[in-house]
Amino acid sequence: MSDARQGFGVSPSAARALPCLAARAGASAARPERRWSAQDVADYLGIALSTVYQWRCTGYGPRGRRVGRYLRYDPDEVRAWFDGLADPQAG
Repeated sequence: MSDARQGFGVSPSAARALPCLAARAGASAARPERRWSAQDVADYLGIALSTVYQWRCTGYGPRGRRVGRYLRYDPDEVRAWFDGLADPQAG
């Protein structure tokens, strides 16, 4: 099976017709991590989903983006936000 069909579910003829698909097929190993849902963020932080939504309403927490009707988070930004929190015990 060709890389184009394996990575993106398109036929070889479609990959030839659309050069952008052929170029992307070669980069499938370097594909970025998928975006996280609000539930993924809650699971990562060990908090309730409702807390993620409350934080979003108040402007606290990692930045989320709307993709259509869905809310998505960049995993690297969530990790960076978490790493940047001050440790209350470090005093």
